Amino acid sequence: MDHDYFRLVVDAAPTGIVMVNSHGHIVLVNPHMLGLFGYTEGELVGKPIEVLVPEAVRPSHPGKVRSFLNSPSIRSMGAERDLFATRKDGSEFPVEIGLTPVETEDGLYVLATLVDITERKNAEKERARSRQQFNAVVEASPTGIVMIDESARITLVNYKVESLFGYSRQELIGQPIEVLLPMRMRAAHPAQVKAFFANPASRSMGAGRDLYAARSDGAEFPVEIGLNPIELL
Repeated sequence: MDHDYFRLVVDAAPTGIVMVNSHGHIVLVNPHMLGLFGYTEGELVGKPIEVLVPEAVRPSHPGKVRSFLNSPSIRSMGAERDLFATRKDGSEFPVEIGLTPVETEDGLYVLATLVDITERKNAEKERARSRQQFNAVVEASPTGIVMIDESARITLVNYKVESLFGYSRQELIGQPIEVLLPMRMRAAHPAQVKAFFANPASRSMGAGRDLYAARSDGAEFPVEIGLNPIELL
């Protein structure tokens, strides 16, 4: 590939790109990388790659670079663990990194692509916080709550359900919802569940007719049921 064309592609890339030589020194950075870190090109070219790494991991990083150069292959980093980079002002931010070895006439280089995943991490934290709030509300509910998936298998129950039915949640998770019904109603119930999923809508059941549930010991008791479809991301 023509060097000028390669440089145009690198500079136009929407992700940070940095290339280091076999000594771990930066030989190329693109504008996106400079914007992410707050450096000028002159401040980075020729510097060890560790200048972009948090101080806590700098001592061990050269060994990781040597290890990669001894067994070079295309690989991604950060998808399964937390990786951070450090800006010029010392602030750290979470990243995912892709490493690609590049063989040239001058020797082996490493081309690294870097993506700032701060927004993704914040979104994950928000989802986790929402999940915790959801679980707290479910557990504190004075009524029994059961969640099933489209195969009608139980995915969640709260403490009230355990108390009402005499099962532990470990005994219920993964079981068909029919386990909570009287034997005489189980055969017809899967079709009713299928009909609900075909036309999901919040609705109540039992106000105008007799509905029953069955405890773990087989004893039946009358119930009213509210159904609510939930779309999970």
